Amino acid sequence: MSTKPQVPEGLTKADVSSEMWREYVFADGFNYTVPNPITLYIKRKPEGDSHRVVDATGVIHYIPIGWRILRWKNLPDRPEVEF
Repeated sequence: MSTKPQVPEGLTKADVSSEMWREYVFADGFNYTVPNPITLYIKRKPEGDSHRVVDATGVIHYIPIGWRILRWKNLPDRPEVEF
């Protein structure tokens, strides 16, 4: 029996632990910042993607379809991002 955590069906997992913070900007001007993000789960849909971000304290942040801009700042020792 495997003890490795499974990625929920329909989601793609990405390591975002190189980021200091991750900010989502919505069309209505609302901004939402996730400090110290560790793991990103993406659910892709034709009408747009939704994100679930797990931060360093274990809190899960659900970012629904509809955000306009995503920005982040990497930690000083991780200046580049791989896509």
